[in-house]
Amino acid sequence: MTAPSPEHARQARAYAASLDARNRPLFLVAGALGVLAIAVVYALWQISAVYAARGSLAAAEARAQSYAAQIAEIRALRASDIELTDYFPRQPFFVPQLEAVLRPTLGEPNARTPGGPVIRVQPQPARTTVTNADVRYTDVRVNTTGVAPEDLFAALDAIEMHDNLYRSVIMSFRIASTPTQWIGEFTSRMYETTP
Repeated sequence: MTAPSPEHARQARAYAASLDARNRPLFLVAGALGVLAIAVVYALWQISAVYAARGSLAAAEARAQSYAAQIAEIRALRASDIELTDYFPRQPFFVPQLEAVLRPTLGEPNARTPGGPVIRVQPQPARTTVTNADVRYTDVRVNTTGVAPEDLFAALDAIEMHDNLYRSVIMSFRIASTPTQWIGEFTSRMYETTP
């Protein structure tokens, strides 16, 4: 048997290398790993969405329980002969107190600072409740522009913790973002006995 020529040996090695490469489809393995990575990222995103939804649901349930307790308190008052002023004391300074609570977290209400956040506090006329003419409520709508959401939530917490405003109820809340800033709005309602 004769020894293969160097050219023949080189061709045989190149042919063996091409056969070896065809037996290892690297693009299929890389593609499968890419799909796996995308699936893991999507699964993690879905899990975080589930936890966020659970947190929102828990907060909504807590508020619903708070509202249910207030409704039960109002119904119990209607059924008893207790003085309404004990439960719904007069709040002649509701709007100034609300503005004072908003000032540290949101800034000066109804002030126009060029380039700064805008906070508008708009008190609505007092109205009597449908079920009891001895109790009235005052709504105050607060509109914000350029205020970060965390500052808006801190303001809502400050209202709930205030000595005189803890009885106020947040009736509506909305927050939205534009390409340049945040826009928020909430309505706080305070019940009190009629004069």
